[in-house]
Parts: sequence; structure tokens; C-alpha cells
Amino acid sequence: MNDITPEAVYLIRKGGAWYRHNSAGYTISAIQAGRYTRECAEEITHPNGPDGPRDNMSFIHEDDLDDLDWAAYKTLSARVVELEAAKWHVQHTDTMNEAVGLHMANDELIARVAELEAASAWQPIETAPRNVDVLLYCPDMGCPTNRERIELGMASSGWSTAEVSTISHHSWATKWQPLPKTCDTLPHTHTPSDMA
Repeated sequence: MNDITPEAVYLIRKGGAWYRHNSAGYTISAIQAGRYTRECAEEITHPNGPDGPRDNMSFIHEDDLDDLDWAAYKTLSARVVELEAAKWHVQHTDTMNEAVGLHMANDELIARVAELEAASAWQPIETAPRNVDVLLYCPDMGCPTNRERIELGMASSGWSTAEVSTISHHSWATKWQPLPKTCDTLPHTHTPSDMA
């Protein structure tokens, strides 16, 4: 019987042909010949017991074959195994590199979101830039004309020197934040549903 194990490295020869796998016929190709363990090869090639006639049968280890086709096949098989291993390594290295790249990209995105959140958080009005349009938060002042709202405008404007100042401040804004990057169609006032 043919074995599919690492120990199955023996070929059985009868006359000028090799046994096929599972003793199912003969072939003249060492490549197509079956492979057997040493124990199995001895049992098959000694049908009449260890001392009886061998019926023109013998066995040989595949490394001892003097067959050019087999030598070429074995070399090509080893090369195929090397190439498959290299292919696997490249595929998995690319996958690992992609994963690392995605992880790094994710970290960069998280950092960018934190940066944008910090930049867009409401800040005290005293820290607002001068002469720059920003979003202004105006709390409810308790009268119909001064309800809670967000408006587009300057927290302060004008200029000053050591002697003179023309700076004016928004009258009731208490917080500000920078304009969003896409602020082309932003209305000048907005009523928020809730303010943090």
C-alpha cells in the first residue's frame, strides 16, 4: 500500500517498471511512481518472506535514483515550494504593511479630528481675533430682540495706537469659534437648539 507521509520515500521496482501508487499497476516514470515507507516496501518486495524469492522486485530511496527526469522534477518541485512561500510572504507582508498603514492613517485621522474639534470648540470672547469674521455665540438676554443665537461677524474691529483706539467690541457675544472651512453659504444668524 502507498503511504502519503514524509517517510514514504521509497520506490518499488519490478523488472523494468515502477509500482504506481497503492500498487495499482506499473509505470516507467519515476515521477509517476508510487512512494512507500521502508516497512511497506520491504513487505511488498519480499512476498515469499525475508529469505524467499523476490520475484525480480527491489526498492530504492528516491534520493538514490539515477534518473534525470526525476532529478529535474525534484528540483522544479523544490523551486515551486520556494516560490509559493515567497508569494505568501509578499502577500502577507503587503497585507501587514496595509494594516500598519491603515492603523497609521487611522491615528492621523483621530489626531486631525481632535485638532478640528479643538479648533471648533467655543472659546471665550476675549480670545477672539480682531478684524476677522468668526462665529459668535450670543446668549439669550431675556428680551424679544436679543434671543440666543449664533451669528457671523467680528468679535472686535478697529485699530489702536499708544494714544488712540478705534476698537469696538460685539455688544453681547460671549463665545466665538473659527469659521468652518466651507463657509460660503453660512447665514449671518442662526438659532441654535442648544448650546454647550
